[in-house]
Amino acid sequence: AEYMGEYSTQPNSMSAPEFLAVILAGGAGNRMSPLTDNFPKSLLPVSNRPLLHFQLAILENAGFTDVIVVTTSSHSHRVTTYLSERYKGKLKASQHVLSSAMGTADALRAIKHKIKSDFVVISGDVVSDIPLTNTLNIHRINGSLLTVLLKQTNAPDPKQGKAKPIADQSVDFVCLEPNSQRLLMLSSSADLDDFLVIQRRLLRQCPTFQIRTDLVDAHVYVMSREVLKFLETHEEITSIKYQLVPTLVANQFTPHVAAEKTSAHPLASVAKHSLPCYASIHQSGFLSRVNTISSYLEVNLGLLKDGLEAINTSAEVHTATTGQKSHISSECLIGREAKLGERTSVKRSVVGDHCTFGSNVRITNSVVMDHVTVEDGCQITNTILSSDSRILANTTLKNCQVAFGHTVAANSTCTDEALTSAGDIDLETEESPDGDESS
Repeated sequence: AEYMGEYSTQPNSMSAPEFLAVILAGGAGNRMSPLTDNFPKSLLPVSNRPLLHFQLAILENAGFTDVIVVTTSSHSHRVTTYLSERYKGKLKASQHVLSSAMGTADALRAIKHKIKSDFVVISGDVVSDIPLTNTLNIHRINGSLLTVLLKQTNAPDPKQGKAKPIADQSVDFVCLEPNSQRLLMLSSSADLDDFLVIQRRLLRQCPTFQIRTDLVDAHVYVMSREVLKFLETHEEITSIKYQLVPTLVANQFTPHVAAEKTSAHPLASVAKHSLPCYASIHQSGFLSRVNTISSYLEVNLGLLKDGLEAINTSAEVHTATTGQKSHISSECLIGREAKLGERTSVKRSVVGDHCTFGSNVRITNSVVMDHVTVEDGCQITNTILSSDSRILANTTLKNCQVAFGHTVAANSTCTDEALTSAGDIDLETEESPDGDESS
């Protein structure tokens, strides 16, 4: 029987002990330089919490008990320290360290011996409060080969008559069976030329279907363990999003998935029993991926207004030591032992632990990580200051990123630059809309 209704979205309304969770947290974060030059993307602070915290919170809230965190050797020691010393949740988290960065599907192959059941794969840059309960239930009841979590984009504003665009997102073409959530096709605009091709076998099986472009792939996938058998014989597949998912969806009606048409093929039993693929569609909830500089800043600032109380990710609130006529606006998050000099203001910004701001400093719409010093007379706007950086007196930064431990010279004026010890980088070139596809 197909699942077509709604289940409770309350935390742990049905636990998920039969599923293993996998977080792919080994992405190098190349599109987030210089923030990730000497620091793992998975531990970058979002609302003064490591990015990895948000995926762990989603899984814990859904009732998972075990999770494998996949990382690469370059920063594995930092993740190990976080999981063993700082993470205080209920999940039993183990770490699998890859020798080098590889595709997301390759990462699944590398840990296949550790997966003994159906499993959930979640990208290590997802920030969301969408409950996984419905997605897991759709997978359970339909006996799915694959269940994909999709988020409906913002509904049109009645006053303006159009929807607010989502930054850094390519369009997904989602083909669904009418009156159900069976997933018939999933293609990204990044993979298409001029036309969207509909396969004839899909037309034969489902002559009536709908194609939607208002759904965003959350990069959260529930998979049958049979998928691992398929990956064993298809080494050409390296990406989950762009290769594995479209292939599984396209071939769910085909009794022979590969060139060889024998029952020995890894998905022969799957095809015989017609294990379907489904979509889990959510109209509400927060969803974003932190995979670019702009999305990193946007998520940090966005959570100042709309926190994720649904998964208990609220950071601790601290007060700062302030000088005369200094001001911190209500839409700010301040870390431990922050110090502000006289006539200094902080507006709509996130400030980490042990930061010191001099007198007559203005910080607006910015993210300031831990142990940052900003000297007198500085103006910081729409800027990210990495941990241990120093901004010397009378400096103006707008739309900039300052690398870890970097010192910006006094009396500097910089706009749209990445400031690093290796030299400044002009940021005028627009970033690609595609996210990291390494594990």
